[in-house]
Amino acid sequence: MPRDKRSDQLKDAAAKFDQHENRTDGARIVGGLNDGLTLLRESLYLHLHQELENALGVDSMLTPVSEVKTRQQVRVEIELYQSAESAAAAAEKGYLRNDGHWYLHWLAGVRLGQAALDEQHCRRLAEYAGPASPWG
Repeated sequence: MPRDKRSDQLKDAAAKFDQHENRTDGARIVGGLNDGLTLLRESLYLHLHQELENALGVDSMLTPVSEVKTRQQVRVEIELYQSAESAAAAAEKGYLRNDGHWYLHWLAGVRLGQAALDEQHCRRLAEYAGPASPWG
């Protein structure tokens, strides 16, 4: 995604956060979440990828095609999981006014853009949020 478009998306997310939570520090919140969750996602992906390569080896004939597809799928799953965990933690710590459901879907949108609206992704997000969650 072009840097300007991503920057605009983050500014929009910050404005929505400020409006919904009646705050003025949305840019700081969004920046911190975005940076921290990106670092976490990439660290987890690299760890999983290296473990699998160590255990199974590398198929040099399939690597270019399958690795790109797998990387994208794994990144989406990590983002969905992180969104659910973040929503649960924010609710537990009292960081949200009252609507964890809004935050869960807002954060998934921040992290995945329009892909967060995909029916399969919404279903996975609800699974990660769990059956006991009021916002799954």
